[in-house]
Amino acid sequence: MNRRIPALAIGAAALLAFVVAAVPALGDERVAPSFDRAASSGAIAKAKRALALARLSRRDARIARTEATAADYRAADARTRAVQADVRTDEDHGLLTAARAQLDAIEVRLAKLEAEPRPIDGIGERSPVISATDAGLVSTSSPSGEFEALGGPQLQAIVPPSGLIEVWAQVAIDDDEGGAVGLFEDGQEVDGISEPELCGDDSALIDASSGGPGGFVAYATPPVPSLVGCASAGAPAPVLLSRTPGVHTYELRYAQCSCGGAPAEFKDRVLRVAARP
Repeated sequence: MNRRIPALAIGAAALLAFVVAAVPALGDERVAPSFDRAASSGAIAKAKRALALARLSRRDARIARTEATAADYRAADARTRAVQADVRTDEDHGLLTAARAQLDAIEVRLAKLEAEPRPIDGIGERSPVISATDAGLVSTSSPSGEFEALGGPQLQAIVPPSGLIEVWAQVAIDDDEGGAVGLFEDGQEVDGISEPELCGDDSALIDASSGGPGGFVAYATPPVPSLVGCASAGAPAPVLLSRTPGVHTYELRYAQCSCGGAPAEFKDRVLRVAARP
């Protein structure tokens, strides 16, 4: 709508009022026209007020147009910022996706590195066998099946995705009293290694019978029933076990043999673990 039309209408009305007031008998054929000074002054005053109002209306219209233009600019700026924010959001999402992909790749590489064998004693080339030894003398009166922790030896090994490891153990035991050696993983007894009816406990890697001449004899895995108990008197051979893949701590613990008697004594203790594909 043209904002000048109301102002013009107001001016026209003021002019008409002036003419009517100044010549009240205009259009009446029976009365001669006359000029009323007081009425004319009033009409002029009204016309001036009408013109003033018209000017105010034009000013208000200009202000309104200016504010509308400014509002349009602000709206356009807000739309531009919204578009830019959407672009930044898309860019951030892309960066996040790329970072997640990189993290997944790093985790895969770390898993492969952890599955690789570690050096023995931290020296030399990588080997599939992790070894720990302790030559010190220890003893226990703990009954068979209730293995006691006597300082290991213990080691940390990585069970590969296949879940298969091989375990070797060799311990010198006083054959006068005999003794048993059990395997523990992360502080928990590893079951299913040997026959409990023959070896005193199904976690026994070695169970040497008592009744010897009274000296230390090296006994080793596997825990196969024999004349010396559930053990081998020769070189240690591996025992194949199925465990949960990942990093685990393995430890030897000790008990009296299944025959009972005086405290059992152990020394020259060796534990070895190897991952198998």
